[in-house]
Amino acid sequence: YQESVALIKSLGIKTVDHWRNQFENYKKEDGFLLPACFIRMEASNYRDIGGNSGRQMYDLLVTLMIGTDHYKGTDYEKILELKQKVFTAYHRFEPTGTNLIGRFLRNGEEMEIEYNNLLILGQSYLCQNCTDLDAERIGKEVIIDIPVTRTETTIVTEITN
Repeated sequence: YQESVALIKSLGIKTVDHWRNQFENYKKEDGFLLPACFIRMEASNYRDIGGNSGRQMYDLLVTLMIGTDHYKGTDYEKILELKQKVFTAYHRFEPTGTNLIGRFLRNGEEMEIEYNNLLILGQSYLCQNCTDLDAERIGKEVIIDIPVTRTETTIVTEITN
């Protein structure tokens, strides 16, 4: 999460936080700075790996809700530029120091939503994740099959806590 926040802030986005429907209650007087990006994370499709080790693989879906001010049909280019900046930085983003296996790949976008003088869109990214690995396997090559979204075998050669 922290690496995602740093990456998004590096794009000039002023507010980055966990998603809590902030745009719905936005008021300029006591709100947050724009442009803003709120991160929603959802884990799903859990499956056991590694026999009796208790480890599981799951899909991690991250949706970035991006918003900027928008008045009477103007400033469409602003949100489209933000959208492209975020996509260029986040698509294929691979955080370090986690159990993520692979990179975030864009898997969808939500249409633009207009309310409270804001223009909002969402980009969704999917990545495979794994629960903590056994201590004896850290630093060793681990072969993990990912049957749900890929048919090839992913090889993880360096694993750290």
